[in-house]
Order: sequence, then structure tokens, then C-alpha cells
Amino acid sequence: MRIAMLIVATLALLVTSAVGFLGTYRGMTDAKAIDALLGDATEELGALSGSSSEAGELKHLADSTGGMRVGAAVFGVAGLAALVLLVLAFVNRGVPWAALALVVLALVGTFVSPHYDLGPFAPASARELGYVVTVAALLGAGGAVGAWMLKNRRARAAAPQVAPAPSRA
Repeated sequence: MRIAMLIVATLALLVTSAVGFLGTYRGMTDAKAIDALLGDATEELGALSGSSSEAGELKHLADSTGGMRVGAAVFGVAGLAALVLLVLAFVNRGVPWAALALVVLALVGTFVSPHYDLGPFAPASARELGYVVTVAALLGAGGAVGAWMLKNRRARAAAPQVAPAPSRA
């Protein structure tokens, strides 16, 4: 059972790492492109936001590039944390804390990244990739913690039972 959990954890953590790095790339490139396109026009978009909804959406998009960059950085750290948890799962050290850190990083990255829609043929936004990172991180962390618990339970069961010393009264 432990081997099956380690296989599931390995696959899920590799997916978490890959999609986390993809989310980093997506967030950084989208923020850079939005700044290049709308960087100087934020005042004009603010003036037009009352007259049309598209201008309001563009103004919101131009204002959210900082959140895109922060979310992208957190996704990169989550990708690295997934690789660290993968190594720790096989070494059997500090797995619960690393799993908790990974899940928290995935959740923070997902909810810091703003949602934006660049059209029907555009690639997924960083937040949509964050949903995949979060689910894969939960699955990978659960598998790693489960394998860690099974290994520790077997180690405790195989340890020799030491009888308590008689008390001298």
C-alpha cells in the first residue's frame, strides 16, 4: 500500500511542479504583455471606465499586474516545494510540515493571482492553472503523508517492546 501511495504522490508532485512552473511563466509573461500594452493608457482607461464596461475591465486588468507577478512567484516556490516534498517523501523526514507548506503555497498562489480572460483561443490564465496546482498539491501531499504514516506505523510495530523497569518502593 505504501508503494502505491508513493507512486501516486510522485506523479501528483511532478504534475504540481510542472504546472506550478507553467503558472509562473504564464503569470510573468501576461503581466509583462499587459504592462507593455496598457502601461501608459491607465489614466485614459480610468476616464473611460464609466462609459463602457470593456474599458473598466481593461483598467482592472492593468491594475492587477502586480498580483499576477506575486502569484507567479508563489507558483514558482510551490513548484520547488513540490520537488522538495518528493525528495522528503523518499527520505521519510519532515513530510507533514513540507506537505502543509506546499498546500498553503498552492492555495495562496491561486487566490493571489487575478482571474482574467484573454479570449476563447488564449491559453489558460495563471489562476486557472492555480486550480490544477492546488488539486495536484493536495493529492501529492496526501499521498506523501499517507506513505509517511504507514512507514512510521510499521517502524513502531517492529520496534522491540521494552518492559518498564520495576519501581523501587
